[in-house]
Amino acid sequence: MDSPNQQRTSTLLERYLDPGASWSVSLDAELRQLVRDHEACAEAYDRAVTVHRLMVGAEPTLPSGFERKRMTAVLLAPLPTPSPFLKAWSWSWLRPGVLGLAGVALALLVVVRSPVVVPLVESGTEEDYIGAKGGGFFDLTVGIGVSGVREDGLEYEAIAGDSRLYLNDYLRIYTTRVVDNFPLAIVVGLQPERAPIWYAPDPEHESFESTVVEMGRSVPLGGELEPFEFRLSGRHVAGPLRVVAVFTAAPLTVEQVGAVLEDVRTEGALEERMTEALGLETSGVVRVLDLRVAPGSKGDVDDTH
Repeated sequence: MDSPNQQRTSTLLERYLDPGASWSVSLDAELRQLVRDHEACAEAYDRAVTVHRLMVGAEPTLPSGFERKRMTAVLLAPLPTPSPFLKAWSWSWLRPGVLGLAGVALALLVVVRSPVVVPLVESGTEEDYIGAKGGGFFDLTVGIGVSGVREDGLEYEAIAGDSRLYLNDYLRIYTTRVVDNFPLAIVVGLQPERAPIWYAPDPEHESFESTVVEMGRSVPLGGELEPFEFRLSGRHVAGPLRVVAVFTAAPLTVEQVGAVLEDVRTEGALEERMTEALGLETSGVVRVLDLRVAPGSKGDVDDTH
C-alpha cells in the first residue's frame, strides 16, 4: 500500500496536471518538498510529468507549455519573503519573438540520464531541486501531442480531455518515441459523420504510407524547420475531434487503416479495437487524443481575459 506521502504526492500531481484545477505557491512548495525528501514521490513525479509531456507533444526532457504556465504563476505570485521556490523557465515552446511575458528572464537546466529514462529537472541550487535522484526507469514507448497555432504565431497546447482547438487557427501535430520497436506512424483525425482527415500520410498529396517517427525527441509532422500546420477550417468542423496515431514496426497504408476505421470508429475503446483489428498486439501501439474544435480563434478567447 502506498505511504501517506505517496498518496499526497499523487493527489497533488493530479491537481498540478489538471488544466481545470487551480495551483498555488503553497501547493507548489508542498509538492517540491515531498519530491526532495522521498524517492518514491520523486519517481511518481518523474513518471507523471514525462507521460504528460509525451501526450501533449512536448519534448520529454523539457517542461511543457502547460507546466511553464504553472511555474510562471508561482513566479509572479506575491510572496511575503524571498522564496527558494522562485525558478526561471524556458519559453522555447513559443516561436521566436512571441513572448507572453516581456521582460521576465527565463532559463532552464535539464539533465537526462539515458534515452529511455525519466528526465531529471533541476536549477542551479540544491534547494530548488525537483525530480528523482535515483533510477526512475519505466516503459515509455510512443506519444502524440497536438497544438493549436494562432494567426499571430502563438502556439498553445491542446491536452486530451475537453481541451479546445479553434476553427480559425492552425493545427500542429507532434510525434515521439523512446523505443526502437515502433519507428513508423500514421496519424488521422476523426469527427462524427465525416470522412477521416489524413494528416500523415496525406493522400491528397500523393502520400499513402506510414511516416517516420524520430527517436527521443518530440517533432512536429513535416519536421522542425517547416512543420505542417493544418488550417482547421479547411477540413474540420466545430465539434469533437479524435486524433489517432498508429505506431508500428512495419509500414501501414491509408487503405489498411481506413478499412479498419470504417468498422471501429464509432465504437468505444478505440485503442484496443484498432490494435486488435490491425493485428498489432506485439508490433504496434495506438494512441488517441480526444479534443474539441470550437468556432473562432484562441486569440478571441485570450483577448476577453
